[in-house]
Amino acid sequence: CMALDGAVLYFAEDKQVHRVALGGGEAIRVAELDGQVAALAVDGRYLYAFTVTQEHAFVAGDVLRLPKQGGPPSSLAAAAPRPAPLSDVVLGSDRIIWSSERPARILTVPLAGGVIETLIENGSYPVRVGDLLYWQDGAGVWEMPVRGGESRLVMERRTGAMGPIQVAGPDLVWVDGSARRLVRARLLAAR
Repeated sequence: CMALDGAVLYFAEDKQVHRVALGGGEAIRVAELDGQVAALAVDGRYLYAFTVTQEHAFVAGDVLRLPKQGGPPSSLAAAAPRPAPLSDVVLGSDRIIWSSERPARILTVPLAGGVIETLIENGSYPVRVGDLLYWQDGAGVWEMPVRGGESRLVMERRTGAMGPIQVAGPDLVWVDGSARRLVRARLLAAR
């Protein structure tokens, strides 16, 4: 897993987190953690890591906050469900957001640490664009403010295998895994 912060790429190898300049150079170890790193996210001050352990059958672990230049991690939440494969970890202004695989739901924990809460039942593949959070479920793709609030359907479900989504201007894009093709669809709000 990887997280990009301007001209620096953070990446994980098993239990270690490293950083390297995009322009090249030596990779520098930032931390060695107790569990295997399953996902990374980064903001202006910190690096966030999701770890999983054999004790939890690699499906749950800890959400940790680390100084970007290295140093001891702080635990934000323990026994957190592992992020779903290919799912984005989204940082809001005051919380971290991710989707679990089984059951499919979007979870959140405060950046200061605390209790894990279910933000959206049956949701997956969250992505942040500006102040909006997008995700998908069986009905289609939804949006809501990252800080929380009312959600609304912005694209009805289509046929085919819908994987992780991204927003590109007024369109949603994803790869239809069964047909191996890029799909682009106009958001309902942009029609």
